[in-house]
Amino acid sequence: MTITLTIDSVDSLPDGGPIRFQARNRGFEIGRQQHLDWTLPDPGRHISGLHCDVRFEKGGYWLYDVSRNGTFLNGSTARMKSPHRLASGDRLAIGHYVIRVEVEDEQASAGAAEDPFQQARQDFSTPSDDIWGAGEPAPPPIDRRELIARPAGRRRDADFSQQFIAFPGAPSQPARPDPYAADAGLPQPAPPFAPAARSQPEPAPSHPAPVFQPAPTDPAPARAKPQPAAGESFAPGQPAAASASAAPFPPQAFPQPPGPVPAGDQQAFARFLQGLAAGAGVTPDTFAGRDPAEIGQEVGEFLRVATEQLAQLLRARAAAKAMTKSASRTMIGAADNNPLKFIPTAAEAIDVMFSRRRPGFLGARASLEAGFADLKRHELATYAAMQKALDRLLDELSPDTISAKVGNSAFSSRKSRSWELFVERWEQKSGPHDNGMLDVFFGYFAEAYDETNKKG
Repeated sequence: MTITLTIDSVDSLPDGGPIRFQARNRGFEIGRQQHLDWTLPDPGRHISGLHCDVRFEKGGYWLYDVSRNGTFLNGSTARMKSPHRLASGDRLAIGHYVIRVEVEDEQASAGAAEDPFQQARQDFSTPSDDIWGAGEPAPPPIDRRELIARPAGRRRDADFSQQFIAFPGAPSQPARPDPYAADAGLPQPAPPFAPAARSQPEPAPSHPAPVFQPAPTDPAPARAKPQPAAGESFAPGQPAAASASAAPFPPQAFPQPPGPVPAGDQQAFARFLQGLAAGAGVTPDTFAGRDPAEIGQEVGEFLRVATEQLAQLLRARAAAKAMTKSASRTMIGAADNNPLKFIPTAAEAIDVMFSRRRPGFLGARASLEAGFADLKRHELATYAAMQKALDRLLDELSPDTISAKVGNSAFSSRKSRSWELFVERWEQKSGPHDNGMLDVFFGYFAEAYDETNKKG
């Protein structure tokens, strides 16, 4: 059994370490210390040296939280209770990292134990009998994420539904392919849609006329009249049974989009437009004459793009603060958390903001207002800190400061002494840092940035 942990909240770690960890049939440790299996750097020390202990036991991976500040599961504001069996789809919040969990072969191993033909397959000797290997040696397990083709350049924080739509759990299809239907050597069952075509002779729910092989003499005049309005091609006087038997699929091929509000309910649509217009600060005439589905899709696309782009700007802000080692860091709290900062994808963030099922997070309007306010403060603080840091650094190395340190001396050349003092001061400042004077500037920048944030 293989487990894969992937950090979704950041694209890279400050120390250059991996954002993805994988283990197979063994336990491992997670924390801030360098000697652990997976190290999560955290200058703010919110993450403990040994934060989590994951053990492989009882046929699964069990997480034990041994940290001081806690590990949070699936967006909960309450610290998780140990032990917890990890499963695909779990999301762990460790410090400011949001980690996605994937566990392979969890259901496949359970399904294999219930296979009544397992022993028969073990006795097969011909290549066509082995439905898994087709006569070849058993290959290593395939990473389930590789079964879903990803376009080149696709971001890891793309649509949540694109990442998980093919994962187990869809009610209309089994979680894994049927091993017996997949083997060309075994008899293939009849196509699933063949009986379905005979078992569904009745038209869509909007056509209440019975279709159980009715006698041609049944005119059903009251029920046959509204049928052409639904898109059927028979004449107004034609019996409903003849129409259903001649073309049973056209009414179902283009159904009306489902939804809590019927398409014909103009009052409900008018109320929706009034609320939308009031929230946007425009008149309902702005949307007059528009198709409800078209308006809904445009509003949804607008919301998705705005959410995704704002979340990316907030992540860039956090990365800039981490690069300059600013003490101003955003951590998950008990309440008023902005989903745009901590939820990795736009789809999940929208769900959190509008579903109101996740306590501890801000609503939609409060999240947007807080996000733009943070970006505004960040922009102002960046320019102010840059000016102060440069002024401080250049002042310490200016000719006037060097000359004041040299003073008047009759026993040495004033110019040579000034140069020696300049070199000495440069080495004193840049020597202790890996990146020299650049780190000195970033240090001054971080101090000025934090000072500006405290004031404003």
